[in-house]
Amino acid sequence: MTKNLKFINKMKCKLCEEKFDTLYRIPRNLICGHTFCEQCLKIYTKNEEINCPKCMKISQSQNLPICYAIYEMLEYDNSHKKNDICLYHSLEKTQFFCKEDNINICLICYLFDHRDHSVVSVKENNFVEETKNEFYHKMRVLKEKCDYMYLLKNEIEKCEEFIEKMNEKQIKKLDSIHENIINDKKEKVENYEKQIELNFLLQKDNLNRILNKDEYKQKTIEIYSSQINELLKNFRKISFVLNKEYFLIK
Repeated sequence: MTKNLKFINKMKCKLCEEKFDTLYRIPRNLICGHTFCEQCLKIYTKNEEINCPKCMKISQSQNLPICYAIYEMLEYDNSHKKNDICLYHSLEKTQFFCKEDNINICLICYLFDHRDHSVVSVKENNFVEETKNEFYHKMRVLKEKCDYMYLLKNEIEKCEEFIEKMNEKQIKKLDSIHENIINDKKEKVENYEKQIELNFLLQKDNLNRILNKDEYKQKTIEIYSSQINELLKNFRKISFVLNKEYFLIK
């Protein structure tokens, strides 16, 4: 296990070159078998699918399995760090943290194996780790909130687009109804005007007929009057002649 821990402490995500951990950069397996940290895989996620950055094989982004071969070793390493027991000298407590090997060490380890390495106290390293974990946690929460806000923004934009389309549709429908009403009224007015014009023509025709009849009557009366006058003249002439002859005979 000690050799495995040395190996796992040097394991990094091949994308971001950051070391795996059990909180933020959790190692996760794709369907093709390649392992990357959780944060990098989120960047490569599109439409709930991930194209493996190495072989381009497609995996579903939901419920990606943890790489327990790495994760369990990280947990084991973390438990030893909390117990303050040196991995190589079981009777010694850890006092230092080697940055190069990413492991807690005791004084013996420091003196014999890590003197030339970058080393800090365990307390200082624990403070840094706690601060780092707290920062990662806040970043994760912030990321989730940003993702939620992004989804919310997309939903709002979709709603606005839907409302705009509905408004355009309703406006077109109202315009169509208005145009139909206007056309209907216009058609009724035109029909009414035609009917009035037709009635006027009919009345005019009837009036002309009546006037023509009266004119015919007038002409007939004039003809008869002329004939009567002519008869009267003839009658007067005859009457004059008869009277004249009568006086002569007498």
